[in-house]
Order: sequence, then C-alpha cells, then structure tokens
Amino acid sequence: MRVRSRGHLVPVLLMGLMLAAPGADAKQSGFARQVEKGTIEYSYRFTDAEGRERALQFRLSETAVARGHREYRPIDSPEVANFLKRRVAQSLDAYVKPMGGTTAVTVERKKGSLSVHYEVKLPPNRATAAVEAEVERRAETATSETYAAFFNVRDAAGVEVRPDFERIVPRAVADLKPVAEAIAAETDDERERIALALAFVQSIPYAVPDRRSQGGFVMPSAFFDLNRGDCDVKSAALAAILMSLLPNRSIALVLPPEHALLAVDIPSAGDEAKIVVNGRSYVLLEPTGPALWPIGRVAEETGRKMSGTTSETVVLPRPPGEQAQSRRKDPQ
Repeated sequence: MRVRSRGHLVPVLLMGLMLAAPGADAKQSGFARQVEKGTIEYSYRFTDAEGRERALQFRLSETAVARGHREYRPIDSPEVANFLKRRVAQSLDAYVKPMGGTTAVTVERKKGSLSVHYEVKLPPNRATAAVEAEVERRAETATSETYAAFFNVRDAAGVEVRPDFERIVPRAVADLKPVAEAIAAETDDERERIALALAFVQSIPYAVPDRRSQGGFVMPSAFFDLNRGDCDVKSAALAAILMSLLPNRSIALVLPPEHALLAVDIPSAGDEAKIVVNGRSYVLLEPTGPALWPIGRVAEETGRKMSGTTSETVVLPRPPGEQAQSRRKDPQ
C-alpha cells in the first residue's frame, strides 16, 4: 500500500488490521440546543463503546458557529463559479490589456467540478509563446486562489478537489476547545479521553451534508450545530478536538476511496490497526459510526478500501502560533 503524505507519495505499511464486529451501534439518546448571550449551549446524551450512558455539555461561540455555516462552499456552487470567473478575468485583463489585448472568460459548472474557458486576443506581434505561458499560469493561479477562498484544494494527485483539511482542522481547534474541555473534565487518562471523544462523534447521526447547499461537507462547528455529518465531516471535527486533548501527538487524516478516518501516533495497545507514515506508527480511529468501533478497530469495508489501493494521508499541521512542545518518544 502507498499513501500520499502532505501531497507526496510515500511508502506506508498497513499493520494489524482488525476487522472484528463492533460491540454495538452508537446511540444518541438526547440532543438539545439553546442560544444565550452570544453562545450556543449543546447538551448530548449517548452510549459509549462500553455500553455506558454518557453526557456532555458545552457552549460554542455563536459567531464561530455562524462562520462555520458560511465559510465552506462546494466548488460547483454559483458563488464559487462567479468568484472564479471574476478572478480569472481580472488577472488576465491586468496582463493583456496593456499590450492591446482583450479577454473573454466563461465558467462551466458540472457536478463536483468547474471548467474555466478563456480566450485571449492579442496583436500579432504580442502573441508569443512566453505570453501564452504567462496567461496559462495566471489562469491556474486564479483557479487555485478561488479554491482556497472557499476552503477547497486539489488532492495530492492533482485530479480531484476536496475540502482543505490542512487549513480547516487547525482553524477549528480554538472553536471546538469547549468540546475538548468537556471531554477532558471526564478523565485524566489519554486513551480514555480518545475513546470518549471517538464514541461521542460516532454517536452523532450519520448523514451526508446536502450536495447543493453544503457541497457534501460542513465545517466542524457547523457539524455540532446541525447534529449530523458523514465520514469526512466527523473526521475533521474529531481531529480538531484531539488536537486540544493530545498536544504532543501527531494526527493524520486518512482518505481511502470514498471514505475518511483518522490516525494518531499513540502507542498501540496490542493488535490494534495501524499505519506507518514516514517511519512513524499511527493507530487508526474510525469516527463515522453508527458502529462503536473502539480505538484501533476499523470497519471491514474500510479495510477493503485501504488494502491494495492508494489513499491520501494528510498529516495535519498544528494551529498557527501554537507553542511547540517537545514530543515524547513512545515505545512502538
């Protein structure tokens, strides 16, 4: 198996893949939402992997939640298409108009993609190979800048466009710190905190965000407000929570075909499912639910997708400005 890490294809070893059936399905037995004085209070009741009834309560900033609802837009939405058309036209006009040239730009929307078409007319003595190359570069730069403006990015292969997890997750850490603090208040043990956070996210109802309005993805703070999400939404939210709970651990988002899960560089407890990225071992976490997969156990379908295929693995950066902490050398 080979996995891309930070946009590069690197050798990865998939170890100890455990596919045993989970003990039970996650169950959310209670959810309440109340707005008060610039915050939104959320109350949850759910069952953990040990079958125990658990409760979590926290407040998120109303501003952060509202921002979470509006920041991400799918690339095939009208907002992104119009933004792309303007950005490409402005960049090309700024370059060719001083040379007596004109531009015409159109953008074609397709499901899950955009196609930008442009025509540049120049005086004969200006139509050189160098000018053509610069026009192409400017159009490509404008396209990448448009994706970035709405938290999208091309995948490591440069083919598909996906949510920009490298920016989304670190940005969400501060917003979701109250969630991490509520979990941390339950136990001081690192693995127990991970297990509780994992079961909590698994218990939130599974649903694919609306394709038209949400592009199949919502930001982590909006996920808790909607109280539903799919594999990549849940993985991003759990990663942001774990960054607060595990300040000395590296966290990776693993993207096999049509799926998402997490990997954390904690010591393995026995025969847990692991991957090795850049020589370091990471234990897998399956946040999707409703199955209550414990730490180091993944669904059979996940195992099939990860075996013999190419997955993109994103080692997530820490939030900007976070103080660097020395990493413990854990036994592998």
